Amino acid sequence: SSFTIFSLFQKRVKNEKYPLRFFYLRRVLRIFPLWWLLIGIYVVTGNHGIKEVLSHMFFTFGFYIDHPGYNFTTIGWSLFIEEWFYLLFPLIYYLSRRVSILLLVFIVLLGLQQYWLNRCHIDFFPLASNFCYPLFPRHAVYLIIGILLVHLIEFSLFRKRIVHNLIDTLIIVLISLKAFGVIEIMYEFSMGLIILSAFNHKSLIRKFFELKIFVSLGRLCYPFYLVHTIIIYYLHRPLNQTLYKLDITLEFYIRFIICVVITFIVAKILNISIERYFLSLSKRLIFRLNAK
Repeated sequence: SSFTIFSLFQKRVKNEKYPLRFFYLRRVLRIFPLWWLLIGIYVVTGNHGIKEVLSHMFFTFGFYIDHPGYNFTTIGWSLFIEEWFYLLFPLIYYLSRRVSILLLVFIVLLGLQQYWLNRCHIDFFPLASNFCYPLFPRHAVYLIIGILLVHLIEFSLFRKRIVHNLIDTLIIVLISLKAFGVIEIMYEFSMGLIILSAFNHKSLIRKFFELKIFVSLGRLCYPFYLVHTIIIYYLHRPLNQTLYKLDITLEFYIRFIICVVITFIVAKILNISIERYFLSLSKRLIFRLNAK
């Protein structure tokens, strides 16, 4: 996310009259309409107080994650981290113009992450260590890694075809070794390699992800992410009643396929009926404001 946001913002700074205002306009119209719809569904189907609802609507619930009733969407923790990254984006962008300062920030956040991983369950949440994972100190360093990757691909070395061929080969080898259980791959490391490879227009990895099926899925990723837990929750009981006689492995695959298909259909409906409208609205507003 930080890689995409930062690289796009760098380009827009050169072409737009009010890039920072437009940045927030895009983010608000991209995130809030579907998010508020999701909160509305949880409010209608659950019993949540006004404080919990407001904290979700405006992304403050992450500060009270250890209190009962907060983070009732189960997937909101990642959006909480991203929204606060957007809020701090002007400062982050200013600091990131110098790679040396960005590296210093990375080292500080890496140290904070290691402290958090080792001490969080002792100093902060001794009775519920699961609260340690979805908080900002755990993930902030990965946002900086995304920005560092933007600076990395600006070096001429990474524009050479042989480098991207080596990266493609390394990705294929690592995935193969992972598939056969030979090694464990850090998620962050593998994602970094994929991003570096996909930046090259001739990369095999990029051509693979440019297939129509992945492009279509990419457009649906936000509504898909928002609704998948609701779909799983409401299908749990009827699927249990229908599939309980099947072999457990077969039951898992049938359940997985049904949930994915229904989630895809719901996400597509939300994309067509709501998301596209607000994306189009942001483009129209920015065009008018940029023309003044």
